[in-house]
Order: sequence, then structure tokens, then C-alpha cells
Amino acid sequence: MAESAVTFFVEKLDNFILQEASIFGEVEGQIKLLRNELDWIRLFLRDADSKRIYDERIKVWVNQVRNAIHDAEDVIDEFILNVDHRERRLNTLKFLKCLPTCVGFIDKFPFIHELDSRVKDINGMIGAIMANRSKYSLEVSSSSFAIDRDRVVTHNEKRPPIVEETDVVGIEDGINELKQMLMNEEKRRSVVSIVGMGGLGKTTLAKKVYNLRDVQGHFDCKAWAYVSQEFRARDILLDIAHNVMPHKKTKKLKGMEEVRLGEELCKYLKGIEKEEKEKKYLVVMDDVWSSDIWSRLCSYFPAVENGSKVLITTHNKEIALRATSQRFIYELPLMNVRKKNAKSCMGVLALSYNDLPYYLKSCFLYCGIFPEDSNIEASKLIRLWLAEDFIQRRGKERLEDIAEDYLHELIDRNLIQVAKRRIDGGVMSCCMHDLLRDLAISEAKDSRLFDGSMWVRHWGYLQEHIKLLTVLSLEGKYCDYILPREIGELIHLKFLCIKGNVISELPSSIGRLRMNSYLGVEQLTNLQTLALKGGSWLEGDGLGKLTQLRSLAIGE
Repeated sequence: MAESAVTFFVEKLDNFILQEASIFGEVEGQIKLLRNELDWIRLFLRDADSKRIYDERIKVWVNQVRNAIHDAEDVIDEFILNVDHRERRLNTLKFLKCLPTCVGFIDKFPFIHELDSRVKDINGMIGAIMANRSKYSLEVSSSSFAIDRDRVVTHNEKRPPIVEETDVVGIEDGINELKQMLMNEEKRRSVVSIVGMGGLGKTTLAKKVYNLRDVQGHFDCKAWAYVSQEFRARDILLDIAHNVMPHKKTKKLKGMEEVRLGEELCKYLKGIEKEEKEKKYLVVMDDVWSSDIWSRLCSYFPAVENGSKVLITTHNKEIALRATSQRFIYELPLMNVRKKNAKSCMGVLALSYNDLPYYLKSCFLYCGIFPEDSNIEASKLIRLWLAEDFIQRRGKERLEDIAEDYLHELIDRNLIQVAKRRIDGGVMSCCMHDLLRDLAISEAKDSRLFDGSMWVRHWGYLQEHIKLLTVLSLEGKYCDYILPREIGELIHLKFLCIKGNVISELPSSIGRLRMNSYLGVEQLTNLQTLALKGGSWLEGDGLGKLTQLRSLAIGE
């Protein structure tokens, strides 16, 4: 999550440098220093973010980095806000047109001086935080992100699965369906996958099927390999070889490298040595976290025409689809998680979250902002992600299309569930399991994700936090709102949604809905989403100034 915060801020800083090129020369030294430091921080955070759950010291260090980044972002946003207010004042006075253009720059000079001073302070703070990494001997690497996760592991110690649910709801249906998949008449070696969120009982289900007498008798040899996030491909191959090959043959395998070991395993299964018959095999690869592991190992499982099978368990449907087709995928329903196992499940869920690429972490955590057991409108969620700058550009693709890909990836990883689909098969609404929502809220609070967004019922609550707000959603079935002129000062606002009822009997202390003739909405030039009740504010050409608008909804 900290890495994503840095990445998003780097993009904002780059945009700021382009937009404020006229003043950049005055603060160039400090801004460049900050920009360069951020590149290094991002590399270290890629490793530190995954280690913070094991080391409290690293967690403190990551939090300090993240707080410094948030402070730096506030400095930039406040500078933009102050300059915008000053320019509006000059434009209102019609004064700037009468003077040389240099007056505009001179008028900004106090803000430029303050910006330079505050960025200098931020750089000093970041420098001290980075120095603490060495001072307190924190093992945080800048290069681990580039190393193949399957070749070099974060922990060399082999350990059993973290959670194994023994009381799985509806397991008999799953056993019968998987038994049929494994024992069908498909001759060519095929892959069967069990997919489900951590703690649903994937391993339990796989073991029950694996141990069935019918399944045991159906194959010549069988092997079970626990994969997880932490093992070398060679170790997996060695585990499988020890299960399927005679002991006298496995002695010579110990010193072999991965490729040679894989080739020996493949030759044995094909029955090439001493004209033995080819083996009808069943190999289980439990808890697969990366599609790379299957890509690396699949060639060592020969595609013999005898009905051999490979069974994979994974939390990520995308991994399953890369290894097999939809008809050979069994998905565990979310109802399998029982409350009594909630505590043990949280550890697995945290691993699923930490396994997310940085660009998905913020999107996942943001879903925790919605009420428990609510259906989340997919199009609204996407607009919110856009407003929060969570979506990274990919060439000429529309941001909405990229955001939809993010949503599908979270669904494939079983972190978000589809509640309802559109006629064309797209996602109309989605929902979040209670345990995942708890995880999202916990991580979001820890990372200060919601500092720039507020879902509130009363304008007064915003007074202390108003200036840098990016998302404002005032929605309440029985609530009415007074929108003051000051709404036009929220220049960073990208998402504005006001929904409420007119109830004339409400006491004056609560206030009735009043749409001022001049709301200042047209001054919110960064708005991407606008949902308001119609009124006199629609008159004139105000909406034409909202050039960033991507979604407009006007109610009655």
C-alpha cells in the first residue's frame, strides 16, 4: 500500500512540474531532490511492504515513509489551492489584464518561497527516515523486486498450510464434482483447479478427493506438493519425484538442478527408461500463488494420452484459467467461511492482500468504505477510483476500461464478488465478504487511505478538512443539505454527489434543502463526476467549464 502511495504521488508531482513550469525554476533544486528520492523509496518499499507483517520495526519504517509522502502531497495541493485563490482574486478585480504578465508571477512569489521551504523540510524528513533503515539494521532490499519469486524465496523454512478448514459447508457436492473431473474419459493430460478465497477449505476439499479409494485406484502414481508463496520450483519437483518414483531412483536426484531434475521426472512418467510403461499420474499442487510456477513446471508433466491429471488449488481464478479451461474449474462459494474460523482466516486473507500488485491495493481497500452487506454499483465504484487517482494510464486506453480490468482482477482473486451482472455479462454490482471488508478497513486506517475522501451527512463536519477534499458524497434518505458558496473553493474535488429529500417540516436548526442560485460548481474544474439536483445553477455556461467531466447525473 505504501508503494502505491508513492507511485501515485510521483505521477502527481510530474503533472505538477508540467503544469507549473513557470515557477519550477525557483524551486527546481528541492523538487528534483524530492523526485529522485521517491524513485529510490519506491524500490525499497516494494520489498518492505511485504515484510512489515513479520517485523514491527519495518512496519514503523513503512508508516513513517507513507506519512512523509502524505505530508509532501498536502504541501503540493495547498500550494495549488493558494495560487488558485490568488488568481481568482486578481481575475475578479479585472486587474491582471491591465498589468504586465510578470505581475502574476510576482503575486505568486510568497507561495513559491513557502513551497521551497516546506519541500526542503520534507526532504530532510525523508532523508532521516531513509537513514534510519541503516541505523536500525532494517533488512529492506532495493533489488528483491527484480528477482524471480519462485527461484528465490522470502523464507527458506518449509511450513504447512496456514489454514485448513475441516468443517466445509456443502463439501460433498464438491467432492463428487471433482471426482468426476479427475476420473472422466478425457485421455490427454488435463488440469483441474479448485478456486476460492483463503480459508474456504480448498486444501481440505482437495485432500478428501485425493484420498478417495476410487481416485487412489484410478492412477498408477500420485503426488502432493504444497507450493505457497515461498518455495523454489526445484523443491516442488523434488517433492513430486519422491512421491512418484522408487526410492532407489530418487537418490541420484538430490544434487540435480531444476531443469535436469524436471527432465528425469518427465522421463520416468513417460516410461522411457528400461522400456517401462507410461504412468497414469495424479499430481496435486496445493496453494499456488503465481501463474509463473505452472508455466515453469508444466513441461515436466508429460501430455500422455492416458487420462493423467494435475489438480491445482489457488485463490486466484486468473491462475487457474492460465492452466486450464473454465469447465475444469471448481469454485468454492463464500458461504463456506464460518465465523468460528474468522480469526484464523484473517492471516490467509492478509497474505492475499499483500500478494496484490501495488495498483490494486488502494482499489481493494477503498471498497471497505461502503456499508456492510451492501451491493456496490460497479460504475460508481469505478468513478470513485478515477476520482482518487487510483487508475494508472496504459497507453491510449480509456481510464474507465483500465478500471474495469482492475475490478475483474479483484474478482478473479476472490477479493470482491459479483452481486449482479449486466445483460452483456459485465459487472453491474459487486459486494465484499465481511471478513474482507474488516481487512480492508483495518489496512485503510493504517495507511490513512481515506484522509482525502469523506462520506458524511452534514456540511459542518467538513469544516476542518475541507480544503484538500477530492471526493464529497452527501447521500442520505432522510437528509437535506444546505450548500454554501464555499463549495466553489474545493478545487481538488473530482467527485461530487448530493442526494436528499425536501422535508419542509424539519426545524430550522437542521435546515431545508436550498440550492443557491450561485453554487460555484463551475469553479470545480477538476470534477470528473457530478450528481446534483436540478436548479437555477444549471443556467448559463457553467457546466461548459467542467472540461474534465466524465459522468453527469441531474436529479429532479
